[in-house]
Amino acid sequence: MKRYYLSPIIGDGSSFDAYRPKLAEYGVSHVALIPSDAAGHPTATWALCLVDAPNHAALIADPALRVLPDFPLDGRLTALSPSGRTAAEAAVTHFGIATDTLDFSNGYRELIRSIGRRLIPSFNENNFDVAG
Repeated sequence: MKRYYLSPIIGDGSSFDAYRPKLAEYGVSHVALIPSDAAGHPTATWALCLVDAPNHAALIADPALRVLPDFPLDGRLTALSPSGRTAAEAAVTHFGIATDTLDFSNGYRELIRSIGRRLIPSFNENNFDVAG
């Protein structure tokens, strides 16, 4: 099962401690969006991640990580439960992202795209996938 997360970026960038999302410590199959500057340092303190794992319990329980709702990518956000919307808003605000800068008005795909574009303006959710 695939789920989107927001994760702090850890590591010091050395060959022994590369920059990576904190959720990488769990050994799960994932892809992370971590843009960097010309010197190779992350330009943000957090990463948008997509995790493919049979069980997400340990990740969800980690207080440093924020899981986005388990919701179909092509689903309309109007179908998201009030608690699901509150959880999504809390996830992004935890990392200092103002909810009024994101697209909560259409579908889940547009929300993921608007989060990704906070990191990389050309982000395309269709090219952001992980093989399990």
